Amino acid sequence: MREMIRILGKSICILIVGGFAGAVLLILAYMLPVNTENRDASFDVIHQEGEYPRASMSLPTVYDNFVFYATDRLDGFTDETMLQTAMNLEDRSPLLQAMSSYSENKGEYSYYWHGYVTLLRPLLLIFDISSLRMFNCMCQLALLTVLLLLIGREKGFPYAAMLLTSYFLLMPMALFMALQYSWVFYVAAISTLVLLKKKDFLFSGKRIIYFFIIVGMFTSYFDLLTYPLFTWGMPLVWWLVMEDTYDKRTGWCRKVVISGLSWIAGYAGMWMLKWSMASIVLKRNIYQSAIDEVLFRSGTTGEMENYQLADRLRVFYTNWMHYEHVVFVILLVIWALYWAWKSLRHGWRCSPKGHAYLLIGLSSFVWYFVLVNHTAVHHHFTYRIFGVTLLAILALINDGVVHERVSPTIGTRLKVLAIWAACFLLAFPLAMSHREDLSVMNGEEEYRKILLEQGETLEVPFTPTFNQIKNLGLGLESVGGTGEYEISLWDGDRLKYRLSIPVWNSEEGHYKGFDVDWKLNHKKTYRLTIAVHDNPNDTNVWVTTGSMPLAEYGELRVGDSAMPGQMLTGIVYWCRPLEKSNFLFLVFSWMCALAAVSLTVLSPWLQESGKVVC
Repeated sequence: MREMIRILGKSICILIVGGFAGAVLLILAYMLPVNTENRDASFDVIHQEGEYPRASMSLPTVYDNFVFYATDRLDGFTDETMLQTAMNLEDRSPLLQAMSSYSENKGEYSYYWHGYVTLLRPLLLIFDISSLRMFNCMCQLALLTVLLLLIGREKGFPYAAMLLTSYFLLMPMALFMALQYSWVFYVAAISTLVLLKKKDFLFSGKRIIYFFIIVGMFTSYFDLLTYPLFTWGMPLVWWLVMEDTYDKRTGWCRKVVISGLSWIAGYAGMWMLKWSMASIVLKRNIYQSAIDEVLFRSGTTGEMENYQLADRLRVFYTNWMHYEHVVFVILLVIWALYWAWKSLRHGWRCSPKGHAYLLIGLSSFVWYFVLVNHTAVHHHFTYRIFGVTLLAILALINDGVVHERVSPTIGTRLKVLAIWAACFLLAFPLAMSHREDLSVMNGEEEYRKILLEQGETLEVPFTPTFNQIKNLGLGLESVGGTGEYEISLWDGDRLKYRLSIPVWNSEEGHYKGFDVDWKLNHKKTYRLTIAVHDNPNDTNVWVTTGSMPLAEYGELRVGDSAMPGQMLTGIVYWCRPLEKSNFLFLVFSWMCALAAVSLTVLSPWLQESGKVVC
């Protein structure tokens, strides 16, 4: 009990000292001048690229925003917010600037620390955003090289390859170019470097607890909720890899839990210190807006308040889809083949750390499940949270395969082969159960308007390509905001689905997407009709004759008159993966996940052969 009180007291002191140090550094940063030339040049680059460009494309296009699962998608909006915050030209005291964290994009963004300002503001005296990206690239590669040398020298090539793979899966090209994504990498990598260099010091006593508290504090200080769990998972995995002392399975799992609680204490405690300081300085309740944001991001309030269990589980696949890129697939398949070959040839090691690695791997799923709103909306960068799971599985592989040239008995090989065969066969129905979004659209920016007068009905034959529609987007324009649009889907003369939507004000835009849950038969043709009720003003329907017609539509008619073109439409289907390569990737994914659990849980059964080292 006395020991727990001592640890708690030290932890509180670390938090308080860290909070005040962070505030002082921000104040000092805001006392520096701003290089307006670099400021203007940086904003010019961000504006030319657009809000969500891709790192692999030299020029932005209108379709960049619709490539939802591109692995190299940047976050220009947040990078611009960071630049605005770091180069704030407000005529206010440095203390007020540090606590309010004002930007033109977000206004007062005071419940985050925005600790990146302490680095960005001085760096932007020297660099503009283009030069800063080059500097960022060199710093990341230098840090990665040092880590590779340290790990390779101590643990050998398989573990160096594990580090390199985990870095590749973060999409380095995007990390070089996006300020938003870099801070978590630096905190995770530098923390791992400190752990590797000072492991004898950190592994003794309770110092590792304070280490993870400090890592959590740095994460809260620099990050804007991108993939923060990685700063816990990366050093934790390497701690377990490097720790050579003997412990039971429960002991290793206990270390995972203690490190996680320590990291949460530092992460949440540092965050709450900012809320307290900002509330005092700004003389308003920052806690309320912060708690509202936490509840919203967890899906407790707002648009995801009524999401069911299935919707929360769907977020896992939404984020995992980013790894279906061919480069990532090749990396993961190579590891899967290496794992299967080594375990079949030399057997499987009964490692007491295996359950701890599985526990670490599970943490990503817990994060996605709890912060469902944030990880569903921002999956183009939160997919990197799966990096914790992937790193843990790679560690499990390297810790479990037998690197010595031993020849297990036929019985052991048959047992391992049976496990792999069962995992492979079970992976197929699990992969078949997956569904993903498929977006189709028939127009660019070119469209014309056709008039839909009172009492008239627009009608078009509609044959869905797949059996379930999640969202239907249409361009409907009406002056004023009275009455309602009635969008109906007919199966012959029988009404199947109807959307009655209030006419919206034209200032809010004319093209809108409607969430639906239409379960249809892709072999049937339906009738889609649109009418307007109780609106005295004329209504226009947007029609396109572009080069991307939808196969879903037949001839468009208004009343008795046929019209050329198609309604400007976007459809989001919910369907099985179309590409065979994606399906095979899902099979490999499930097979490896099942193998990780099976080989770890059944390792005592394999050990009975007498050829598996424990």
